[in-house]
Amino acid sequence: VTYVCGRSSALAALPCLAAIWCWDRAAAQPAGGSPQAYAPALHALGMLCFAAALAVKETSAVLPLALWLWQATRPAAAGEPARWNPLHWKRAERRALGGYVAVAMAALIVALASPTYRHLLSFSLSTRSVPANLALQSHAWGFLAAELVRLSALHADPGLTAFATTPLGACAWAAPWVVLIGTAWALRARSPALAFGVGWFVIWLLPTNSLLPRLDPANDRQLYLALIGPAWLAALALARACRARPVYGWVLLALLAALLGSATAQRNRVYRTEISFWQAVLSRSPADARAANNLGVAYALACRDADAARAFARAIALDPAGYRARINLEFLRDGTLTRREAGGCRLAAR
Repeated sequence: VTYVCGRSSALAALPCLAAIWCWDRAAAQPAGGSPQAYAPALHALGMLCFAAALAVKETSAVLPLALWLWQATRPAAAGEPARWNPLHWKRAERRALGGYVAVAMAALIVALASPTYRHLLSFSLSTRSVPANLALQSHAWGFLAAELVRLSALHADPGLTAFATTPLGACAWAAPWVVLIGTAWALRARSPALAFGVGWFVIWLLPTNSLLPRLDPANDRQLYLALIGPAWLAALALARACRARPVYGWVLLALLAALLGSATAQRNRVYRTEISFWQAVLSRSPADARAANNLGVAYALACRDADAARAFARAIALDPAGYRARINLEFLRDGTLTRREAGGCRLAAR
């Protein structure tokens, strides 16, 4: 996690993965004998982890679907061929999955009973229509997929205007996803690992990029859990390369580690200060008025009033109807936007 807004996504990931671990350990118990007595306790612990994940972030609600995928693509026992096993489970596993669904339904009932959540839901549904949102999200999914490999030009805060698309453009963005999902489904029996990698990525993007509109269609924290799917497939490819040509495989792994480590160090420099962050955003979205206004505030907090005035003026030119940059510029000129202290500048209390 590079920035604090992503902490809830990472925190929710921990109990989600712990629940999958509990499920996997319970499924690994022998069919008979005393060790089987631990399976119900493991499933109960997994459900508690699920409840904890829901308490951290609502997008964890798709965990039962992820558990279904995990079980359906579970490797066959020794000596058995690879298989797609979507329904032929033990009775205890079917009951456990029903328990996870019950936890999700209980969380939904609690959320709908809250006036705050009802207000958020009504606000979301009024943001844009479902067809318009699906067209927007098809672009957002493509953007997030590209972020996995676009290491030198990541976009920290893409605005809504970055995803404006025509119906034809939406179809063009959606077509690769249809082909990818269709291919994974067609090969599900022959290659369960591929079905898991693609399915996992799609499942964890569903709660953030599907029917319910969001003000920000895409941001990098939506990839924290979804990234496991592509990383899984990459790891399998590297493992096969190491088995086939150990020297080449380890060289490839070392190069990949060096590349990702360098990209991480470079990316962390972007997040070092508010100024460097919003400068990077504007370099990717020069027409983003919100980013220009936020850059102006960052300059003001650094006591760079002249740079702040230019950033606010840019925001006003980009969005003449916007009011935040106009107000900030007026306060800056009046000397009431910030106050100087020993450690620098702070926003003045108003």
